[in-house]
Amino acid sequence: MTRQVVFLCGARDYHAIDWYRSSVKLITSPKPIILTDLIQAEGFSKLISSSDRVHKLLILDPLLLPFQGSLANVWRNLLKLLVFPLQVLLLHSFARQHPCSIYYAHSMYYICLASAARLSFVGQPQGSEILIRARKSLLYRFFSKVAMRSARLITVDSTDMANIISQTTGIRPLIIQNGIDTTAIAKITSYPEHTTNQPASRILSARGLTPLYQIDQVLSARNRSCLYGTLGLDIVYPFYDEAYRDLILQELKPSDRILGRLSHTKLYQLYQQSLLFVSIPSSDSSPRSVYEAIFCGCIVAVSPHGYVNSLPESMLSRLFIVDLTCPTWLDDAISFALSQQSVPFVPCSDALLRFDQVESFMTLYNHTLSCI
Repeated sequence: MTRQVVFLCGARDYHAIDWYRSSVKLITSPKPIILTDLIQAEGFSKLISSSDRVHKLLILDPLLLPFQGSLANVWRNLLKLLVFPLQVLLLHSFARQHPCSIYYAHSMYYICLASAARLSFVGQPQGSEILIRARKSLLYRFFSKVAMRSARLITVDSTDMANIISQTTGIRPLIIQNGIDTTAIAKITSYPEHTTNQPASRILSARGLTPLYQIDQVLSARNRSCLYGTLGLDIVYPFYDEAYRDLILQELKPSDRILGRLSHTKLYQLYQQSLLFVSIPSSDSSPRSVYEAIFCGCIVAVSPHGYVNSLPESMLSRLFIVDLTCPTWLDDAISFALSQQSVPFVPCSDALLRFDQVESFMTLYNHTLSCI
């Protein structure tokens, strides 16, 4: 009999929900469960639907602020800390009703919850939690190390994360890529109605609208460019910092567009129609948006991070690695994109195997069964 799979996560976490969607394609009985304390709030779009199997801990949405930003983050984290003991009790109650379940805890808070509830679980920390927060806070590093040591398995999406966790905990995580929906992308890119006879001529940013992702540097480089200063910029973001968004709004030109959060289908279409996607965060683990853009045929300008070195050759050929200290970095990236605009992206077999999200979950699930 197939064991019950439970995703312990925030239901507005698009990475966790995509893992859940992949699991549903492979496991039909019993249908996987989302166990959550967050559904919407703070301006986030609702990702779950009535067809999803959702169980609730104490839902924090009514107690959260109506906007995103540093103040909202501080309040949410304080609230989560205050209700932590209650959530552990609720998690215990759920576990008694669903014995012999497999738990996937997405992000460090839920890893700590699963650890405190003494569950048998797989922990999946986020890149920023390991690459940034654990380095900044000794207390955060201590509790995250204790929680991860109680997991049956830790999975990460990059060698950088694996190395840090191995050094701090003595655990060697399993590296599994955050997959993308290659099937849906192939359908979008093969439809004639989604193409245009006009060559792509816009720049795209589709990362978080926070200081980490350095969208201000994209705007500054475009605005000072003598060659490409008239190109429009589309800004898509799954989340934002209110103060940083206000700063960005002041630098926009009339041709620029703030699009917020888009559906997967609309985002894939936008990737396909863009000349250049720019992703230059100060820290990065394994960015799914970069992989989606590549599979949609877009050229991508990236800052040099560890994940670049592990990409298959077919994907690496679509990247332009920038040096942000060079005043013409964006001009150089755009020139490269123009030179490659007519070259179609043909994924190699390695890219299709490693970056398909259903294949990624199948790998994860098989490893889980061997250790739980």
